[in-house]
Amino acid sequence: MIIGICDDNAKDREYIKTLCDMYFGGNENGEYIFFNQGEEVIEYVENQNNERVDLLFLDIEMGEISGITVKDMVVKSDKIWRLVFVTGVDQKDVDAFGLKVIGYIQKPATQERVNLYLNNVVEDIRKERYFPVDKIAKNLPKDILVEDILYFQSDGSYTKIHTKRSDIREIIVTKKFKQVEELLIGYPFIRVHKSYIVNMMNIETIETKIGLKDVKVNIPVGRTYLKTTNDTYNEYVKNKIRKIL
Repeated sequence: MIIGICDDNAKDREYIKTLCDMYFGGNENGEYIFFNQGEEVIEYVENQNNERVDLLFLDIEMGEISGITVKDMVVKSDKIWRLVFVTGVDQKDVDAFGLKVIGYIQKPATQERVNLYLNNVVEDIRKERYFPVDKIAKNLPKDILVEDILYFQSDGSYTKIHTKRSDIREIIVTKKFKQVEELLIGYPFIRVHKSYIVNMMNIETIETKIGLKDVKVNIPVGRTYLKTTNDTYNEYVKNKIRKIL
């Protein structure tokens, strides 16, 4: 697990690291990358050779560029997976519940609060990070993240998997739509139409069509699916919020 800590105060960076080390209990489960300022985070995500940071602790009040600005500039990068704001003042109304942002910590950070977010990310890595493509078809890439999948589309006797990865936009598998749907139980996918199953992690808007984050695609919602879609997605969002409160 790669943990990023961005703070222009060296003592605060070291303090967050100490709390993370205590969470892992001395086991070598945490690898750290330190950033002295927001510009360094931006430079990091621009280098495609860098590894992804699983959780970034990002100070809000820094030098010339604030943590909020950094978030806006890097949140769509695949080099940052989850993000927690760290702030010296009470900012419950901060835009901390957007894409990839799972909450905030008020300084001085507490072990309980750090543990909360580390638990969430560890759980996400274990349960949701990699999609078990071997359940659907053999000889498919093994490193497809659940959140990289946008939606499944019925295509006669086949099923298309649409992703947001630049190298694998579409995968065709020789399983019928109903068979694929049965294999998705326990994952954050929802049937919204007789021909579409959507990843709730990537939903941005729900009306008569579903808008997806970061892509110009609108998925139709069948009339008989509309209420179930709204109810299921609202419960999904509530559960995500409960995790971080």
